[in-house]
Amino acid sequence: MELSQRLWQGRLLPAVLGECLAAGYHAGLRLRGRCYDAGIFKTQPLDVPVISIGNLSVGGTGKTPVAMALARWISESMRVAVVSRGYKRDSSNDPLVVSDGASILCSAKEGGDEPYLMATRLPGVSVVVGSDRYEAASLAVKELGAQVVLLDDGFQNRRIRKDLELLLVDAEKGFGNGKLLPAGPLREPLSSIVRANMVVVVRKGEIGVSPFVVSQVRAVAPDVPVETLTIRLKGLRQVWSNDGLVPLREFLGVRVAAFCGVGNPDGFFRMLEEAGMVVAKRWVFGDHHRYSNQELAEIVGFARESGMPLVTTAKDMVNLPPPPYPSNLFVAELEVESLPKDMMNMVEQVLQGDLADAAGGP
Repeated sequence: MELSQRLWQGRLLPAVLGECLAAGYHAGLRLRGRCYDAGIFKTQPLDVPVISIGNLSVGGTGKTPVAMALARWISESMRVAVVSRGYKRDSSNDPLVVSDGASILCSAKEGGDEPYLMATRLPGVSVVVGSDRYEAASLAVKELGAQVVLLDDGFQNRRIRKDLELLLVDAEKGFGNGKLLPAGPLREPLSSIVRANMVVVVRKGEIGVSPFVVSQVRAVAPDVPVETLTIRLKGLRQVWSNDGLVPLREFLGVRVAAFCGVGNPDGFFRMLEEAGMVVAKRWVFGDHHRYSNQELAEIVGFARESGMPLVTTAKDMVNLPPPPYPSNLFVAELEVESLPKDMMNMVEQVLQGDLADAAGGP
């Protein structure tokens, strides 16, 4: 579990201190917003459409699967670049091209786990990371020929003028207690939802949509449309095999050991259980965790002694030490069931230059 999550859940700070720190954080956000509103900080356009996929909360809301599904769809007709900050990457090169659409040009450590994962799963799509995402996006357009930029985790980035602002929220967790960091999980107040063109409620597996989540959105942004999409477990891929996905029916009733370092570990374990597996042993690490040889040896040793298959996520797989890996290690492959029709209509309008009142303006 990440530090920010432990903070707002009251595990590291007393509630009163958390509230005080949150008030200071809110003051800083308001000052920053006013600087953009007054034109002191500039919002800069690019020469191509920019679609932002972001959220308000810390923790996993499914941004990476949604960004990949959208990138695949757009890349059928246009050259796409995914631009990300590259959280926890080691390389000092800034900006850094993770993929030019034809070749992977750096490691997961250099480019960051999620950008590297997207680069490996999105042939024909370039991936660029940088602390200054305007510079990274400009490089993608000028040097890699991108005709569309997907801004990964871009809601809080106001330097780049965005043509479409998609705000994702977890169907189960929603906005947590509705408070700002570190008293709550929010990176911005709920009132910021008005900057979005659409709120997309993300279901992971069979979990239902909490009515409270929708009511929170409606209370502060009644005119912002709300859509729902579902991310499902597609199958398990045996790491050492090239035979494709193993059907989930082969794991019905099977006791497995699962480990992950993602923003929403409970959602991962629940999807395994919904597929009929019995998660008899689980390890939870912080989001973007890089596994040591000792940690992997402990996990593999347990699986060897128990005889249980090991299951992890695709993001965790790129954070493991180098192979060899055991033959009973499987990666859970997720898929977006379908992208909402109204969302795709908005995307088409942006690509055609027809969507009025673009998001992200000053």
